[in-house]
Amino acid sequence: MHALTQLFGARLQSDLARYATAAEMIVLPAVNPRSIPLTSFTHARELVGQALTAARTALAAHDRQPALARAS
Repeated sequence: MHALTQLFGARLQSDLARYATAAEMIVLPAVNPRSIPLTSFTHARELVGQALTAARTALAAHDRQPALARAS
């Protein structure tokens, strides 16, 4: 599992650098305050709900920022 996490992290960093000038990318926060194992699906509904709330909050904050501030 650790190797996959490392692989995904490296790919994310690569994609962020590669597409930084081609598109606006918004990286949303990962929500798992109780540190539920990635292999456990018993809390899926709770995690999806928390992720939806966090994504809405992050996107609303993003939309309130002036475009020039986001470009820097």
